[in-house]
Amino acid sequence: MTLQEQKAQLQEKEIECEVLHLNMEKESGQCAELEETCGGLRKSNENEQKMTVDLLTRLEKSREAYDEAFKRSEQLITTAEKREKKRIEELATLEARRAEEVCIAEELRGKIIEAKTAEEDLRCKVSEIEEEAYRHLRDETTDGLKLRLEKCLNGFAMWGLQTVKWLK
Repeated sequence: MTLQEQKAQLQEKEIECEVLHLNMEKESGQCAELEETCGGLRKSNENEQKMTVDLLTRLEKSREAYDEAFKRSEQLITTAEKREKKRIEELATLEARRAEEVCIAEELRGKIIEAKTAEEDLRCKVSEIEEEAYRHLRDETTDGLKLRLEKCLNGFAMWGLQTVKWLK
């Protein structure tokens, strides 16, 4: 090979090298762009991972708060149900007591009527005794009258005590 051929080959190689060098620079620029894009994607991915962790943490806290609120509402419902049951029992007791008091009141009304009837009977008897005493007063002597009046009053007192006992 001659010198000229070698020069031509060298020139060809230099051109080829320059083309390769330009291609390499171009690819190097693309590599830098890709690395920059990759770095941005890495940062974006890291941020998304941080946001995901943050959202998971918030979700867990929300779930815990919900569970607490649910437990509290269950406790309140249970307490309200117990109070309602107790109130119903108290009302039933009061209603039974009221019915008993109504029966007692009816019974007392009956006894009051009986007592009034007995009082009227007693007044009638007292009137009869007074009339009889006045009749005998005209006919008897003072000593005999006093004795008769004492007997009547003693009988009346005994009868009154028996009536009072009977009313009780």
